[in-house]
Amino acid sequence: MRLRLFIFVLITALPISYGYGDSPEEIERHVRAALIYQFTKYIEWPTQPRDFVIDVVEDGDLLKVIVDSTLVRDVNGRKIVIQDAKWTDIVIKPPDIVVFPHKDSQFPKALIEKLKGKPCLTVAYGDGLGNAGAVINFFVEDGRMRFELNLKAAEENRLKVSPTLQKLGKLVK
Repeated sequence: MRLRLFIFVLITALPISYGYGDSPEEIERHVRAALIYQFTKYIEWPTQPRDFVIDVVEDGDLLKVIVDSTLVRDVNGRKIVIQDAKWTDIVIKPPDIVVFPHKDSQFPKALIEKLKGKPCLTVAYGDGLGNAGAVINFFVEDGRMRFELNLKAAEENRLKVSPTLQKLGKLVK
């Protein structure tokens, strides 16, 4: 457990100027993909008998990185299925995790609102989306990838967040 925590802290503390590729956007995608998988170890979903579904909305580059990084992994014995999702599909059949694109758009706020009460981890990357109800919202601070954690939104979505993850994120009030 301590080794996992150390690796998690190390990943979140890595400067995003080092690592996987030449562009900052590519590096950010790899860090976000690694963190999204790590979150599955620190969040408890209500029991689901089906595959563990991660929907990535309108970000084919991030989708590819997540697929590549989770090929041989599972979440509590559930096979991971990663999908390129459309907004309407998510509302009709909410996944376990939905990852919003990095955009200056008001539309993710509306979708986050529609997913309230559903056992779905909403992961965003944009100004104000943590306060708008995303359970996790990425941001860059001092050249490092960080995340906000909205515990109220997690509770509304029937997700249990471990105290360890609560200590690592910036809590949204």
